[in-house]
Amino acid sequence: MTIITESALRDLIRQTLILEGGFENVSGGSKNKWFEFESSDTASDPELAKNIFDLVQTAYANIGGHLKFKDFQDISRNANFFVAIDTDDDPEADAVLISKKSNHGRKRMGVGHDGSNVAKKSMIDKMGSQMLDQGVFAEVSGASAHILITRYDAPWVDKEKVDQVLAGKDIEWLGPHPDKKYPGYDGWYYRNIGGEKHIKIMLGNPK
Repeated sequence: MTIITESALRDLIRQTLILEGGFENVSGGSKNKWFEFESSDTASDPELAKNIFDLVQTAYANIGGHLKFKDFQDISRNANFFVAIDTDDDPEADAVLISKKSNHGRKRMGVGHDGSNVAKKSMIDKMGSQMLDQGVFAEVSGASAHILITRYDAPWVDKEKVDQVLAGKDIEWLGPHPDKKYPGYDGWYYRNIGGEKHIKIMLGNPK
């Protein structure tokens, strides 16, 4: 009778997980550490793409879902850079920040979390710290803008740079917030998205 050691059993489980796919292929099973990956990884690993899509669905459930991500295949089609973290006992990602690379750096396209307080806090902290990095930026409004401005002092982007980043996009520049919110943050504008007019501000450090 062949006796399988504990070490060999762990290796066998690990090999099986790799064959099945998922975030553990990226993280190696590490917990509470952020890992970067790209659209080539999600395109070749449907389990990873589905994991990320589920996190996005949870994060945007209260507004009917994310405009750009309607199914798990959109994860690879509409974004190309991801950073995710595993914060609990299972091997799946629990929070993610999704970006799209451009000539101006990485524009954040969306976020995702599993609904837990730990994952949401990890996501928010990472989102805030990224706004200080050169070449990372986001168009935000509502709760995201409020958090990044009031908790993390994320820098705002002036009209000249916004016009460069959004070249060809029709925007109505406002400057100060029309409701006099966030004094000193004078980068607000209206932009038509999905046939609707939205107030936005660009935060971060686009190239």
